[in-house]
Amino acid sequence: MGEKSVRIAGVLLGYSNGYILKTTTGIEVLNNIEGISFATLPAGFFTLPTLNWKVSSKNAVTTNCEVAYRTTGFSWKSDYLITLDELEAHADVGGWVTITNKSGKKYDNAKLKLIAGDVNTVVPAPRPSGRPVAMAMKRGVAN
Repeated sequence: MGEKSVRIAGVLLGYSNGYILKTTTGIEVLNNIEGISFATLPAGFFTLPTLNWKVSSKNAVTTNCEVAYRTTGFSWKSDYLITLDELEAHADVGGWVTITNKSGKKYDNAKLKLIAGDVNTVVPAPRPSGRPVAMAMKRGVAN
């Protein structure tokens, strides 16, 4: 089961819950793909990290929007330098931020907004595994 390999030639039209191909016999949607090879990259396809959005509205409108993107793998620290005058009556304060990117991706022309404090990130609750745990407990496998 699942050991069959088939080569299908066609034009990649897009992706929506599967790869959509135009073949000589019609349109096919393929879900379990192990590999795809292209002679050239199709127009409109990107090899860099890309966000694709689908937006719907009851009314057709044209509007400007601002998109914010949060990712993990970044850290930052701030450093400050305070210089006092001879009388210690006035001070110049300078600061800079060092950002470390360990996300594995490159973000050209990105604009950053630094936020002090801890950002609360919602983490989905783990799904209960149900029967496998109960059965393992019956056998004395799980603690």
